[in-house]
This record gives sequence, structure tokens and C-alpha cells, in this order.
Amino acid sequence: MKSGTPQRKTTKPKTGKPAKKKVVDPLRKRAEALLRKRLGREKSKGLFDQEMQRLIHELKTHQIELEIQNEELRDAQTALLDANERYRDLYDFAPAGYFTFDGRGIILDVNLTGASMLGVERRYLLGRTFMLHLKRDLKVKRDLKRDYMDFFNAHIHEVLKSGERRLCELELTRRNGTTFLAVLESVPGAVHTVRTAISDITERKRAETEVLKLGETMAARNLEIEEKNRDLEAFMYSFSHDLRAPLRHISEFARILGEDYRERLDDRGRDYLQRIRRGTEKMSLLIDGLLNLSKILRQEVNRMRVDLSKLCASIVFDLRAADPGRTVEMIVPEGITAHADLRLTEIILSNLLGNAWKFTSKTEAARIEFGSFQKSGSSVYYIKDNGTGFDRNYADKMFLPFQRLHSEKEFPGTGIGLTIVERIVHRHGGRVWAEAEVDKGATFFISLEGVQARD
Repeated sequence: MKSGTPQRKTTKPKTGKPAKKKVVDPLRKRAEALLRKRLGREKSKGLFDQEMQRLIHELKTHQIELEIQNEELRDAQTALLDANERYRDLYDFAPAGYFTFDGRGIILDVNLTGASMLGVERRYLLGRTFMLHLKRDLKVKRDLKRDYMDFFNAHIHEVLKSGERRLCELELTRRNGTTFLAVLESVPGAVHTVRTAISDITERKRAETEVLKLGETMAARNLEIEEKNRDLEAFMYSFSHDLRAPLRHISEFARILGEDYRERLDDRGRDYLQRIRRGTEKMSLLIDGLLNLSKILRQEVNRMRVDLSKLCASIVFDLRAADPGRTVEMIVPEGITAHADLRLTEIILSNLLGNAWKFTSKTEAARIEFGSFQKSGSSVYYIKDNGTGFDRNYADKMFLPFQRLHSEKEFPGTGIGLTIVERIVHRHGGRVWAEAEVDKGATFFISLEGVQARD
């Protein structure tokens, strides 16, 4: 052996247990091979160390990126789980029962509401046919359950065939044997499935039946009331008409007595004759009032746009012409309108303005005002005066027929005018009310759209 050449040191094997061979992970071997290939088997240790440092930096950076991505994925997964839980709560506790059926009516999914409707736990419904819960009536020979099965099958097939929303009503049976009426609203789902919302409409149907019965009862009562009203109107007309002839006779004979036997009668006798004639005239006016009331009850309400300001101005013109010696301040703004019957509205204003004119006849600086305001989105009209007024405790009484709050000597009248006003206002679906104080005037309010009276 040449000098200077390093000698290879030989080691004797140790006695005892044999040495274990170092097991190298194949994945590690591949990674190292790729690393050497990437480094190009650089012989320079400095270059090798520099490249290793760069790779270590990249690996650590990549590791941090992966950690960030993992954290974001965990957050997204948590949010997804929360959203899924909220969706499941909304699904399970919805007011309707949600079912998913296949083309044969097998229950693929159902929420808790649907399971509760049928009185069965959800796990026992999944995979079973919905037809088990269709009503079956054992009291009749005809198999109603078969009818409902055919109907339900046709409903499922129609949804799948048309691809559109469909509705149907079925009577379903709970686990305890009770039944309820349900409406099924179905739409096509994914992969030949049908999603159906089921609502219990038993109470709604019961209410509809009660409303129909009530409607029939009300219709029968209305017919009865209409018949009685016709009888009453016929009686009023006949009664009023039959009274006219004897009244005319009484009035005429009283006139003849006054003219032909005037010299034979003393003052008391002539006073009695005047009273008879005034009584017959008043009775004739009352009969006319009854006939007018009867006509108004029969007249149809034909609504149109009515210029109340022009109507009031026309009525005031007639009042001034009939009593030219009076000076009354009249306030009638322009442009006040209503959606009402023209003829009936004219009767309302004529009665109320006539009363205001009459009850201000003993008032100095008499003043009558017509106007309107809004209350609860509807128009309210009023006629206000500064006349005699009345005790507000009797405000409702004045709308009764022949009820008067002042004596005949103070202010003449029949006591039927305000009754006619109230009937006309009620025919329009409205209300009339009054506010007043003794010797401080009165105000009458009219609504033609159902507004409530003031407190």
C-alpha cells in the first residue's frame, strides 16, 4: 500500500443483536431527489446553503398561507353550519308542513310541523308512503281512501308533468284517527321529486261555512225586513191617503161655518173654528211628512259628485225670497263637494238650513255657517247657527219622528224633518249628530262615509 493514501478503517462487527437498517420514507426519498434535481447538484456549499435558505423561507411562507386558509375555511364552515342550523329551524318550525315526495308519493323529507300535523315522529315517516294518511271512511261502502289515493297520485303526476305549481285539497288522517282538511301546494323539486307545503284549513273551512250560513240567515232576514217595510210603507201610504179625505171635509166644513154662521158665533166659537182649521192643516202637514219619509225609504241612492256649496246658495236664495224682511249673515264657502245622491242631499240641506233659519228668527245679528273638515280621512260637513239652541241631553231624541224640543207657539213645525235627514244619511252609510247649548246656537254634523261622531 502506497504511503499518503488514507487507509480504510475496518470495524469488526459487534457480537450480540444485529444492527437495524435505517428505513427511509419513499416520499422523503422522492422529495430529496427532486430537491437535488432542482439544485442541479451544485458543488458549491455556499450556493447550496443560500438556495436552502430561500426554499425554507418559501416553505414557511406557504405554511402560513395554508394556516390562514385553514382558519378561513374553519370560519366559513362554522358560518355554514350556523346558517344551516338556522335554516333547519325555520324549516322545522314553519307554520306549514313541508314534505318532499318522490314520484310514487314516498316521503323523502318532512319538517317537524308536518310530522306534528300527522301525529307521527319524523323518523317513522321517512321512506313511507304518504297515502297511509289519506282519509278512509269505513261507514260507507265506497272506498274513499282509494278516491283520495287516485286524486293524490294525479296531483303528483300533474306537478311533475307540467313543471308548474299546483293546488289540491284532501282530507287527511292523524295517527289517533282524527281527520282534518288540508290544502296541498306543490312545486317540482330536484331529480323527479315534488316539494309540497301542507296547511290545515279545517278552521278556515268551518268559518267559511258559518259565514255562508250567516249570509243565508241574513238574506232571509233581509227579505223578511224588506217585506215588512213594504207592508209598512203600504200601510203608511194607505193610512195617510185615507186620512186626507176626512181632514179635507173637516177643514171645509169649518171654513163654511166660519163664513156662513160668523154672525151667530161669539168670539169663543170663532176661536174654536180657527183651532179646528189649524189642527187640520197641521195634520195635513204631518201626513205629507209621512208620505215623504215613505218615498225616501223606497228611493235608490245614486251617488255622483255634488256641489254642496251651490246647493246651499240656492236654498239660501229661496229662504231670503220667502222672508225678505230678515237680515241673516250667511257663510257658504265655494268648492265644497260630496259623493252623494243629488236629490237626497238637497233634502238634507233644505231641512237643516231651514231649521237654522227658523231657530235664529229671534236672534239679533243672526249668523248661519256651512262648512266642512276632515276626520279620520273622511269629509264631515256642518251647519252652524247662533240661534236658540237646545239642551244637549236631548240631542238624540230630536231625530225621532214627531219629537220636538220647542213648543209649537215658539217655532212651528211637524217634527219629521230631522227624522228624514237621519234616514237619508243612513241610506248613504253615514251618520248625523248635533252639538248645542241653550241660547248659544246649534251645530249639526253630517258624514256620508261612515265617520264616527265626536267624543
